[in-house]
Amino acid sequence: MIFVDSDVLLIDLRYRRDPKYKENAAFLAGLKHGKQQGITSIFNVLDVCGILAYNLNEQQLLTLYFHLPTHYNLQIYPPSKEYLPRLAVKSILAIISKKASFDDALIIYTVRNMGPLVSHYVSWNARHFLQQLSIPALTPAEALETGILKNACPE
Repeated sequence: MIFVDSDVLLIDLRYRRDPKYKENAAFLAGLKHGKQQGITSIFNVLDVCGILAYNLNEQQLLTLYFHLPTHYNLQIYPPSKEYLPRLAVKSILAIISKKASFDDALIIYTVRNMGPLVSHYVSWNARHFLQQLSIPALTPAEALETGILKNACPE
């Protein structure tokens, strides 16, 4: 599966004038209709909701929360939307000590715990994750260039 970071979703939802919008939209369309399955974390969904909350009423925010995964055909990790997963603070601090923000450390920790479920990490800030993950970290443009969306999911 391909892990999709918050910034990719935010550009599509809010920043249509962004110079990266077209490549971003092409990546999301390829993921939605391609052979690879996309996944993101509950933390990313909440991040997107938190950023967009300033421009949404309560009902719109709840709609976004519950329909964002379906809209992009993304699985959510962990699957339960009722509780946040337990975190090992010591592990988060170890990641932060290697020059990561808390937000990035939280996602790095989550992706690491997903194990072989994730084959690639896609973010416009991929360079922040290169040294921290054992899987390729790519921008949406790089993901399109390398053709990862065309490859069938491993069984």
